[in-house]
Amino acid sequence: MRLVDRCGFAMLATLAFAGSALGARDPGASVSWPGGTAVVSYGSEAALAAALERHPAQLVRRIPALRVATVRPHGDVARFAAAIDAEPGILRVERASARR
Repeated sequence: MRLVDRCGFAMLATLAFAGSALGARDPGASVSWPGGTAVVSYGSEAALAAALERHPAQLVRRIPALRVATVRPHGDVARFAAAIDAEPGILRVERASARR
């Protein structure tokens, strides 16, 4: 009887942990770009300027010490992010995080 109890407990524990993982999915695929903005990390001011010249966007905020800028593109943000991410000197393009 103890063996049956242990096996039953092991199966329930496995289902509890595996079951919660089955419903998990990448939130990035469905989350919109907050405020229609993207956060761009860049290697130099010149690289950011050149990238924004080729892919126009309104500069919302810039933090030069961190080499990060928040921009609002004129068109689709996801397309803009993919295009500007491929530019030389652009290190990363991300969604803005919610402040708590």
